[in-house]
Amino acid sequence: EERPQLNLNIRGQAAYESDLQSLKQTHLNNTLTAISKINAQKINGILVAAQNLKWRDALYNLYKRSLNEYWIDVRDRLSLMAELKGEKIDDETLFNKTIKTIYNVLLGKQPVTDENLYSLADHRAQNIKVDLVENHAIDPGRIFILASEVAPDSNNSAVKMTLDLQ
Repeated sequence: EERPQLNLNIRGQAAYESDLQSLKQTHLNNTLTAISKINAQKINGILVAAQNLKWRDALYNLYKRSLNEYWIDVRDRLSLMAELKGEKIDDETLFNKTIKTIYNVLLGKQPVTDENLYSLADHRAQNIKVDLVENHAIDPGRIFILASEVAPDSNNSAVKMTLDLQ
């Protein structure tokens, strides 16, 4: 009796909102790292990185180039807003709020497109194929990468696999 042939179909999926944010964050962090030579993600985040003058200057200069506004204007606006609310804000808190505000504004300005999301989903599927071939001895001729998907209403990044009998 002849055994059926199995083919494995793999489809990468990107979750629109969460993956879009991740790609924007990666893009911004890579830009700041390239300018400052300091990777904020490796030293516990942006507030720690902002203690370093090179990283902080990279953030401030990128903000100035992107929005044509100086960082001190952001700080002054945040200080005024706190004052109008009757809140007292110490220098460290004001500094941290300024850094977070500038970073988040820049994050929203990162040039990430739907094409980037499809590319991310494609890479996920390719990585699964490589793993199956290299670590599980699956014949690469039996593995097919299908067109990737971007799921607008999902927060689940995924790789979907289906088996076809022939």
